[in-house]
Amino acid sequence: MKKNSKNHHAGRMISLLLALCMVLAIAPITAFAAGEKITTINISVDKSYNVGDEPQAGVTITSSDPHCTVAYVRWREKEAGDDKAYWYSDPAKMAALPDDQKFTKFDAGKEYRCDVVLEADIGYRFDDRETIKIYENDDRWPFPSTNIFLTNSNATLTMYNVASLKIS
Repeated sequence: MKKNSKNHHAGRMISLLLALCMVLAIAPITAFAAGEKITTINISVDKSYNVGDEPQAGVTITSSDPHCTVAYVRWREKEAGDDKAYWYSDPAKMAALPDDQKFTKFDAGKEYRCDVVLEADIGYRFDDRETIKIYENDDRWPFPSTNIFLTNSNATLTMYNVASLKIS
């Protein structure tokens, strides 16, 4: 019995199309969508802390159309140059910390550092290190060199040492 080569060819094409559909169904969408670049974000950090104050997220995006949100803020209590305790604006991250690694109030004579994590809106991505401008006008907040990391296909921007504070 002779096979119809036209039907055989059509069957192979359908098989290839189905295989392609299955591969695309399990691939992350972000791998195919470059997204619009976020080129400028202006942020402002609340600097009005005193002894005994509770930490707050205190980060505002001041750009008119930033296309991102603050995912969470982390404060780190420093002791002898090392991280001693943490405070997170994200309740789940705060709850996951052991009690001996948490702080809930700013203490006199201690140094604190602020880290910020931003998330790009759907369809957007962070461009590069030139994206961020941090505004500050309080001499208690020396502006250290900020380490910036892009993760998750540039959908998350983590900024370390956005500000440091010494409470007196």
